[in-house]
Amino acid sequence: MSAFSDLAAVDYDERIVARVPGYRLGQQLAAAILANRLGDGTHVLVVGCGTGEDLVALVRALPVTDFTAIDPSAGMLARAVTKARQYGFANRVRFEQATAVDAPRETYHAALASLVLHFLRDDGAKAAFLKAVADRLCDGAPLVLIDPTDASLFEDDYRQWMIGQGLEVEAADNVMTRVRKDWFRATPERLADLVTEAGFEAPQVFFTALGYRGVVARRIRAS
Repeated sequence: MSAFSDLAAVDYDERIVARVPGYRLGQQLAAAILANRLGDGTHVLVVGCGTGEDLVALVRALPVTDFTAIDPSAGMLARAVTKARQYGFANRVRFEQATAVDAPRETYHAALASLVLHFLRDDGAKAAFLKAVADRLCDGAPLVLIDPTDASLFEDDYRQWMIGQGLEVEAADNVMTRVRKDWFRATPERLADLVTEAGFEAPQVFFTALGYRGVVARRIRAS
């Protein structure tokens, strides 16, 4: 998992909402799914927590849950810690500068990874990421993933949506260049294979928006 530069963290919250269709809705849906499936006294792993925006939605939906939030970027983590203090939930979150493979070896009741997988090549890195998360989850624990998929049919629509959000044409074109050259998007079918091979049931789709896709899968252990 690659780390964002510290500079990228400065205006990330402002940029992301105009670059990811349904960004806020995806967070709210993920939080609702976990709130519906978890009881009191649970512990959730947030992989690639970024600036902590996902955590804001999660702590509101899960008022008695504790979290471990990891990210390889020191700049992102610093923003997340500041946000946790600002919103009054710092005592419920342990922050660690780490990747999924380096995450604290505990047993978690659920995990969330939003906008992470597309930075990992499908050369074993995606599989290792998912296996590392699976190894830290208890039997039956839900994993929520939100990520762009390989959906070339929507690329022109996606570009137009960003322009409609206020991006200049050149900025939208720059995003599309990165999407095509620097992202490693899996097809929905490939993602399903990776998830099941890591030790989960087949993922269920709860959200789609111009190629972005949210799925939830339940951890199963071999008998």
